Amino acid sequence: MMRNGREMMVIKGNNIPEGSFSKVSISIGVFDGLHNGHRRVLQKLLEVSKNLNTSSMVVTMHPDPIKILNPEVSFTVLTPLSRKILYLEEMGIDYCFILELDKNLLSLSPLEFFQRFIVDRFSPQAIVVGEDFRFGRNREGDIQLLLGYPTANLLPEFEFYLKPGVYVGRVIIGRDTRPALLYVGTSPTFGGEVLRYEIYIPEFSGNLYGRNVIFFIEEIIRDEKKFKSREEIIRQLSADRENLMRYFRFAIRV
Repeated sequence: MMRNGREMMVIKGNNIPEGSFSKVSISIGVFDGLHNGHRRVLQKLLEVSKNLNTSSMVVTMHPDPIKILNPEVSFTVLTPLSRKILYLEEMGIDYCFILELDKNLLSLSPLEFFQRFIVDRFSPQAIVVGEDFRFGRNREGDIQLLLGYPTANLLPEFEFYLKPGVYVGRVIIGRDTRPALLYVGTSPTFGGEVLRYEIYIPEFSGNLYGRNVIFFIEEIIRDEKKFKSREEIIRQLSADRENLMRYFRFAIRV
């Protein structure tokens, strides 16, 4: 089956030049077994691609991570790579990017993996994943780490939820990574009721309107508060900023 009058393009290897693709929506996963959950993810990818007027791309891995991390474990691949490629083409996917896994790649942190193999190479317009999506070293990355990026989740009851409060983390803007604060809340001081997500980036003066940014959460530093005055808010924001700088000054990265 062909979509837009052409066959699916299959790309193998890890050395694709940065910026090789533009206007793509991506789904990431091993997709072994191609069960109903996988099919829903792929159908959603096609739907999102159509709505955003982008090409669709599946980023998958070979061999299965289990074979590299636990070679002594008896493990049978349910869907051989050739069958997986055929199925994706039959569905109408435009591109299939096959990452060649090894221990070095699997040791990358979620931030490193996502920046190097997704953002730098493809700059996707949207990412479609299932509710159990995990990536990066020890499967540490999940859908919360994609906060701020156009992310399509399949079922409303599985959409990510963050406790209202202030979080420290890192934000990716293009190829630049900076410490940042994420506020999750309704602004109760001003009588707000709608949950909002706002990112504060110290010493950043650029225009982010209409741009995609990715926020990687490190940890929550305080709960949401209702303040008595605007002056109290300003003092708290100053303290939050200092806590952010202190966190990255003394945090130990392993």
